[in-house]
Amino acid sequence: MTAYNVKCLRKDVNDEELTIQKSYGVIYEGFKSDFKKIKHKILNLWFIIGVLYFVLIMLLLLFTIFTFYYIDIDYLSYLMYEIGQFKHSQTTN
Repeated sequence: MTAYNVKCLRKDVNDEELTIQKSYGVIYEGFKSDFKKIKHKILNLWFIIGVLYFVLIMLLLLFTIFTFYYIDIDYLSYLMYEIGQFKHSQTTN
């Protein structure tokens, strides 16, 4: 399930609730608690999606840090200096 599916689900639930509320006002009172439960579950799904996004971003960050540490790029500024020198020599030739 994607964030887009949850967004569409939320819209569909809101539309259905309004339809029932406008057409069947008396019956809506019976469904009111059901719609409240559904909306709560949708909020839980949004929370889970947010946590998953956070975890994935943290994993990417940790992977990047580990990669730089593992290949021993301690001299990143030196590497950037050499790249700059190479580009400068290419433009002057």
